[in-house]
Amino acid sequence: MIGLGAYAQQDAIISQYYFNPMYINPAYAGSKDVATAILIYRNQWVGIDGAPVTQTFSLQAPNKRKNMGFGLQIYNDVVGPLRTTGVIFTYAYRIPLGKGKLAFGIQPSFSQYGLSWNKLKTQDQVDPTFFQNNEFKIVPDADFGMYYTSNTYFGGVSINHMIQNSLFKTGSAHTYRHMYFLAGGVIKINKNINLRPSALIKYVEAAPLVTEINLAALFVDKIWLGLGIKGSGDFIGSKANHQATAVVEYNLSEKLRFGYSYDMDLQQLGKYNTGSHEIMLGYNFSMYKSKMLVPRYF
Repeated sequence: MIGLGAYAQQDAIISQYYFNPMYINPAYAGSKDVATAILIYRNQWVGIDGAPVTQTFSLQAPNKRKNMGFGLQIYNDVVGPLRTTGVIFTYAYRIPLGKGKLAFGIQPSFSQYGLSWNKLKTQDQVDPTFFQNNEFKIVPDADFGMYYTSNTYFGGVSINHMIQNSLFKTGSAHTYRHMYFLAGGVIKINKNINLRPSALIKYVEAAPLVTEINLAALFVDKIWLGLGIKGSGDFIGSKANHQATAVVEYNLSEKLRFGYSYDMDLQQLGKYNTGSHEIMLGYNFSMYKSKMLVPRYF
């Protein structure tokens, strides 16, 4: 008898994170002079039975003193028999530093993990292991991040799942710490075109290092078009797994914006799915009498 362990994706993937980095770094909360609400629906690996489906709602805002930010996130993530729902509270404090501001953020959270054993398909229909009751567990957690921004560039580091809780009474599954390193900037080409290159590195214990490089262009302050490449493991090696991403975001008005992204797997997994789709709807609430600055590069 031989027992083997398996490691797999734990957190939901959001391709349009760079339009709202609070998804991966709590220190970003309240970095703008407007309150922002964002809805995202993601359908990952279309065509694979039990593939991840994710819905998120986020709200963030600065306070009147402009040196603190607050955020709220609610999410629902379903992967096969596993459903994770949760609420995340975010607080950020920023101080002037050089030509920009340095922010520190923390976000406590509560997540409910639910495992439906009866949704698993087995060859042995009478296997007693899969006839047990469904499991549910509420798990507290916390994230921490630092984020620096100026008028032309930004960068940040964050650690998510600082509290590594066990998830279920069966097995040894538990949350793993996720570390994110994010950096980018804006390059003005002319009055109608701005480029925003960015890079993200993600490290998770027992998983390959993930590197993501993106380039987005803003045309006439209305339309964002972006391309990205993501690689796990050796990014430039022959054994790396690569994924390409295309993103479009349209500013319908000073307050309302719509985004869509498409991910395509370039290696073996691409033979078994038709890609991943993500839809985003965002709305800005003006908090001050002064006119909102549009566009907002980051």
